[in-house]
Amino acid sequence: MTPDQQRLYRQEVEELTALLRGDPTWEALRRALRRRQVSPGATLLAAFAEDEYGVEHGVLVTAGGRVIEYSRRVGGPGVRPRMLAWRDRTDDPGLLLEYPQVAVALETRPV
Repeated sequence: MTPDQQRLYRQEVEELTALLRGDPTWEALRRALRRRQVSPGATLLAAFAEDEYGVEHGVLVTAGGRVIEYSRRVGGPGVRPRMLAWRDRTDDPGLLLEYPQVAVALETRPV
C-alpha cells in the first residue's frame, strides 16, 4: 500500500467511524450493534456501501481486534430494517485483499 493509499484509507475509516458514532440517521445501526454486544463507541467502521436493493454492507473493527463483515436491510416503504449477515472475518486470509482499509483500521486501534 502506498503512503497516498494509506492516507486515503485512513481518511475513509475516520469519516465512516464519525458517522457510525455520531450521525443521528445511523442510530438504527448503533442499536443493531449493541444488540450483538458491539460498542459503537469502541468500534471503527472500515468499509461501507449501500446497494440498490436497500441493503447496506459494512466491515467493522472492534477495539478487541475482531473484524466483522455485516449486511443489513435498511428498509424502504413497508420494509423493516434487519440484519441479514454477520460474519467474523478476523482470521480470514483474503480479507485484506477485499478490504485494504481494514489494515489501516487495525493500525488505528485502540479507539
